[in-house]
Amino acid sequence: MRSQEALKELIYARKNYEKSINRKFDTLAVVTNAEGFVNKVQAAANQHGITLIGLNEISKLLEEHIVTERDILARLDKQHIAI
Repeated sequence: MRSQEALKELIYARKNYEKSINRKFDTLAVVTNAEGFVNKVQAAANQHGITLIGLNEISKLLEEHIVTERDILARLDKQHIAI
């Protein structure tokens, strides 16, 4: 990931969502199919406490934690935060 644009959008959205639901987010993350992150993006993410998850980490996580379609559908049936 070469651009900080996604981070800027996430930081801006955080304020709006926190205000909207009157709840603070402890953790923010950018999940992307990009294989890596340039240093500027990594530095900005660290500065704002944003976790970066790229393709390599996604692949590792999926190997470690098998997820089935049934798991996904069961999770989707659970209650979500109303915004």
